[in-house]
Amino acid sequence: MENATEKAIEMGTVIIAVIDDSALTTEQKEILSVVFEKVKDSVESIVTNMDISNHIKIMQIISSVMKVVEGLTIMKKTISGIDKKAIALACGRKCIKMMNNHLDMLLLYDLIAETAMETMIDVSRNLNVNVVSECCTGLFSFFSKK
Repeated sequence: MENATEKAIEMGTVIIAVIDDSALTTEQKEILSVVFEKVKDSVESIVTNMDISNHIKIMQIISSVMKVVEGLTIMKKTISGIDKKAIALACGRKCIKMMNNHLDMLLLYDLIAETAMETMIDVSRNLNVNVVSECCTGLFSFFSKK
């Protein structure tokens, strides 16, 4: 008879198999490879830091991946928001999967990553607008005619 831990691991394996990067397009997978190479070392240091809770680690992973994805252009074209989101979520998952013995974090990632990312994006939109408007007002006041 299986115990509860074995059953949870088995269920986790099924969930991970279902939620994977297989839904990405060929172009998204190519971009994912580029992003993954750029962030895997920093994500590894985040995941192995035992002084931080998994919830915070996931926020840090999402943040690291989002910064790289946001700065990418492919053949002088920007990437759509939907593509960025799909790539970033898949990259975070792939980074955690590359680490051994982090099934618990991967399961948590699959539960909260999308909502956490949406929250970060919402906050950053509001912060950028305020910072730009305050910054530019002060800067442009030097150039105005009096």
